[in-house]
Amino acid sequence: MSLWKIPIPDDGKHFEDLCCELWKRKLKIYNVKHYLSQGYPQKGVDLYYQSEKGIHAIQCKCVQKLSIKDISEEIKLTKSFDIFDK
Repeated sequence: MSLWKIPIPDDGKHFEDLCCELWKRKLKIYNVKHYLSQGYPQKGVDLYYQSEKGIHAIQCKCVQKLSIKDISEEIKLTKSFDIFDK
């Protein structure tokens, strides 16, 4: 098992980049992509990838605490997510 030296992200964009790389390297899902950029209505989606089962949305949260309420609200946002609705 190799050890990773992971830098502490200094902003949300760097955290999303880190999440993207973790999905690719650790989970071997190489087609993970960023969905739009900050400032655009992302509908609760930061990253996404497509598999034989469909399109999968990923939300990246760089926070100290995350409540069930926060998670529920993010899930509600993703209900209107459509990859073709950019």
